[in-house]
Amino acid sequence: MSKPRILRWPREDWLLALAVTGLAAGGLGRLLGAAELEHLAWAATTAVGIAPAIWWMVDALRHHRLGVDLLALLALVGTLVAREYLAGAVITVMLATGRGLEARAGRRAAAALRGLAQRTPRLAHRYENAQLTSILHATT
Repeated sequence: MSKPRILRWPREDWLLALAVTGLAAGGLGRLLGAAELEHLAWAATTAVGIAPAIWWMVDALRHHRLGVDLLALLALVGTLVAREYLAGAVITVMLATGRGLEARAGRRAAAALRGLAQRTPRLAHRYENAQLTSILHATT
């Protein structure tokens, strides 16, 4: 028996689902006038974004690439310090969306490259000493 489809989601999709859920929960809190729920939901969403942002920054540093990962992490921490929880939740959704799109594009590109590799000729012909020879391509 296979796992339910939702359990087979990539990590990036889980992050996006959590971020959107937290953003929506905070919005519901605002609509209901429940400031505590609003702040708690948006602060938790921001915290959910900080954990992978730390991982992405460490990974970028290990590969000697420092870019937007540090900026995103500073922005997320800054929103918590300044108690701008909605801004942190929105940044988390933006990060999750970007990572999700990037991961999906990577998966599609890898699938396309596998498809191209499967269509490569297995047999090549060439002339050697005025004679046609065939060379079998070894597949790995």
